[in-house]
Amino acid sequence: MNNLDTLKKCLMQYADPLYATKMSRFYKTGPGDYAEQVQFMGIRVPILRKIIQPFINLDNQSLDHLLSSFKHEEKMSAVMILVSKYQQTTESDQLQVYQYYAKNRHKMSNWDLVDCSAAAIVGHHHYHFQQTLPQAWVLEKDIWARRVVIVASHYYIKQDHFNETFNLVQQVFNDKHDLIHKAAGWMLREVGKRSIDSLHEFLEIHVCDMPRTTLRYAIEHMTPQQRQYYLQRS
Repeated sequence: MNNLDTLKKCLMQYADPLYATKMSRFYKTGPGDYAEQVQFMGIRVPILRKIIQPFINLDNQSLDHLLSSFKHEEKMSAVMILVSKYQQTTESDQLQVYQYYAKNRHKMSNWDLVDCSAAAIVGHHHYHFQQTLPQAWVLEKDIWARRVVIVASHYYIKQDHFNETFNLVQQVFNDKHDLIHKAAGWMLREVGKRSIDSLHEFLEIHVCDMPRTTLRYAIEHMTPQQRQYYLQRS
C-alpha cells in the first residue's frame, strides 16, 4: 500500500534544484511576502500529476502532514490528491473530501494551490448540493479563504450562472491584497468569455468603484477601444 513516506521519496527523486531556483523567483518569497517561507523542490506540474496518482487514497493524517509542509510540491501533492479523490469518488465520499477541504481552506496558501482546486471542489459541491457559494468566506481575514471562494465561482461561470461571481467581486473592491483583486478580475474576464454583454452591464455600473487591477484583468480580452473606454472612466 502506498503511503506518505513513499510519496515523499518519489517527490525527492524528481526534485530539480535549478528549476526550484526559477520557481522561487517567480513566486513572491521575499521577507513579508505571501510565499516567504515556501521552499521549492523544482517539480513541474505535469510530472507532479503523474506522481500523485497512486497515492489518491492517502488518509487524512497524511494529507494533514503534507498541507502543513513548507515544501511547495508536498503541499501541492495534497491538493492534487484531494481534487483527484473528489472527482473519482461517490457522492457521499465527495462530501467528505469537500468538508476536509473547507476545514483546511486557509492552508491553500499560494495562488496556484487555490486555482487548481477551488472550482473543482468548492464550486462543484456548492453548485450541485447547496446552490449558493459560502459568501461569508469572502469576508474572512485569511486571504486564501477569500481567494478560494472567489475562484470557486468559476464553476458557476462555466454553467452560465454569473450572479455568484458578481456578488463576490463587489465585496472585495476594498480588499487590501493584490491577489484578491487579480482573482476578482480574472473571474470577471471569464464571465466575459461566456457573455460579454453580462460583463459590460456589470462594468457600466461598477467601473468607478473597482480597483484598477481588477478592471485591467476584467477587460484584458476586449478591443483596445473598449479597454480605453473603461480605463478612462475608472
